[in-house]
Amino acid sequence: MAAAGTPWDGMAYDPDLDLLYVGAGNGSPWNSAQRSPGGGDNLFLARSWPSSRQTGKYVWHFQETPRDSWDYTSTQPIILADIRSTG
Repeated sequence: MAAAGTPWDGMAYDPDLDLLYVGAGNGSPWNSAQRSPGGGDNLFLARSWPSSRQTGKYVWHFQETPRDSWDYTSTQPIILADIRSTG
């Protein structure tokens, strides 16, 4: 069985890069052993990713909670900020 978290709520748009950032939910109601009996880490669950607004092309992703079985979805509000480093 393959699983992917649904995108919902956590989204932000970066007009400078023309990217839409989206957060995804977890793999409930199945635990990680049922979702990935071969030991995979379900990379498309509990993650955030940007995609091109014009083409929809997937750019990269970051998984906040690998093998999430605790309902730690990545759908919190996404905030984009310019931060100046002094280091």
